Amino acid sequence: MSMAGTTLRALRMGARVISALFNPFWFVTVMFVLMFTLTYLSMLPAFYKVYVLAVVLLFTILIPLTAIFIHGKVLKLPKGYLSAKENRIIPYAFTLLSYFFGYLLMQRMLIPYYMTILLLVALVAMLVCALVNVKWKISEHLTAAGAATGVVVFYGSLFTTGVVWWLCAMILISGLLGTARMVLGEHSLRQVFWGWVNGFMSCVIVLFWF
Repeated sequence: MSMAGTTLRALRMGARVISALFNPFWFVTVMFVLMFTLTYLSMLPAFYKVYVLAVVLLFTILIPLTAIFIHGKVLKLPKGYLSAKENRIIPYAFTLLSYFFGYLLMQRMLIPYYMTILLLVALVAMLVCALVNVKWKISEHLTAAGAATGVVVFYGSLFTTGVVWWLCAMILISGLLGTARMVLGEHSLRQVFWGWVNGFMSCVIVLFWF
């Protein structure tokens, strides 16, 4: 195998690893884990943190991913079918419903607003992705990265003094993730850019208006 072929193969492997590590479904759970470990919220009782994380994990990862997996199996869809925008309609519906009911449940459980609003950010960002998907496809990975950057900007001053470092980390991750999605041929530069903008602006809109 030529040097160029080996390099390209390594790049694609690295891109797949980065895409898997920063899967958009992990966004809400990771934000909660960071709040519960790196901020003063770490002083909350362990039982309460596990309790909240279990609800978040169930409604933002387990339920939507299980529903999407079953949907693909029942219809015998090929691996990677979600790359085509026309195949994303039902998976988007599963995800939006799961996020919505998760948000309602967290409200009924009287979980503080500054926690439940993270799920609302994800819900709004995903709704925009679903609506845009009717005509075009934007990157869900970069939508999650943009939303996470917005969370760092608007929540950082409340929870930690190292906001600048967290912001730099999120910008670096966003750049790596955007590059990875383009290397894999999943998105164009425009789709990556507007995905990030969607996530960031969804966070801004939710935090200012809700």
